[in-house]
Parts: sequence; structure tokens; C-alpha cells
Amino acid sequence: MNEEWIKRCNDLYGRSFARGIFTFSDFVEEDKVALVPLSKDKFTVWGGAEYTERKMIRFGSAEELGYDQDFPLVILKVSPLSKKFASPLSHRDYLGAVLNLGIERSKIGDIFSSDNEGFIVCHEDVAELIMQNVDRVGRTSVKVCKTDSVPSSFLPQKEEKELVVSSTRCDVVVCKNYNLSREDALEIFRENRVRINGVATTNNSYSLKDKDVVSVRGFGKFEFLGVVGISGKGKPYVKIALYK
Repeated sequence: MNEEWIKRCNDLYGRSFARGIFTFSDFVEEDKVALVPLSKDKFTVWGGAEYTERKMIRFGSAEELGYDQDFPLVILKVSPLSKKFASPLSHRDYLGAVLNLGIERSKIGDIFSSDNEGFIVCHEDVAELIMQNVDRVGRTSVKVCKTDSVPSSFLPQKEEKELVVSSTRCDVVVCKNYNLSREDALEIFRENRVRINGVATTNNSYSLKDKDVVSVRGFGKFEFLGVVGISGKGKPYVKIALYK
């Protein structure tokens, strides 16, 4: 499957280079972005908001092509017709309402929800279909309209935290942050539940670098901000930012 994806990336960039135009992927997960076989000046990524996990890839650069072009994505706001009678809605409710229209998952980016309202990032090709046909999510009657952005209150928040650790090895920081035993942490790595910068890894001894983003399935996600000091016993203080 990775070979097919790499071939797809090369095809999209080849078309961009040959025709002098930007080309775009559908929405993909972070691990696919990490596998793009091109230097970072040859493509850009965007998911419609900060901290999105699903992103589009734009192949080509404004410097080479001589112009710029927005990503072909739209942000839709989904609101209950009557907040008084609205039922609690989850990510799964919104996604189900969209996929029931026969829309492919690759046309849908991240979905943000809170207080019975939702924001759906989607490909512009399917935006009208969603707006015209989604009138109910779960048991709640809704209206759907375009909007310019996802409000910051709907986006993941970061909370900084300092830890005293024996080293900056990934398993050590994971153990300390989530209060796990070393054996529990090793099991998580063996089960392929850890991603670093979107790429699954079983390398528990990897030494974290500034700005590395670590996702641990079943526990959460954090950004490693670096070593900020040394304790009296010679152990490093590290700072991380937890995604809430």
C-alpha cells in the first residue's frame, strides 16, 4: 500500500511540474504525509485549521509556478434547528450523516464538535451535496452552511507540563507522562500504538527532538518542547505540551 501511495505522490507532482499547475491529494492521515517522497519545498499541507489530523497535500510551489492557489476545501458549520431539543452529538454522528450520502471518507477532513454544534472540513466537490442533503444528525434536525473558519474554542488546546526524566528517550517520556511502568510502555510500542510525527514506530529508544509530536493510541498526544533544565540529581527537566 505504501508503494501505491508513493507512486500517487510522484504522479501528482509530475503532473504539477509538467503542466505548471498545482495538484492536490484528497484528505490523508499524518502517516501518509510523512511518506511523501519529495523535499518539503515541493509540497505543502493544510487541513483547514490548526492541529488537524487529516490534511490535503498541495504539490508544487508558488515560487516555481509563479502564482498561488488555495486548497480546494470548505468548512461547514452544522447547527441544530432548536438547541432546546437538540441531543448530544458526537464525531461519529456527524461523520455517519455525511458518509450515508455515499461520500468517500477521503473527501472529509477533521470534524470538530462541542455544545451540539459541529464543524466539518470537506473537499469543495462535496460541500453542496452535504449542505443540500444533511438535515438531520442523529435524532437532531440541523442546518448546514459554509463558514470561514473553525472557532478556536472547537480546536484542540495545549497545556504545557514539565517532567523530570532519566533521559529524552521516547519510552521514558511516555512512561513518566502517562504514569506507566516500563513494561507497560514497551508493550504499547510492541503493539504499534505509538506515532512520532504521524509515523507509527516500534523504536522505543528514539531520542525525542524539539517539536516532535507523539501520539499514543488509548492515552493521548503531546508535543515535546525540549530540555529546559537539570535537576539537583543531574536529571533533565523536559517540557511537553499536552493536547486537550
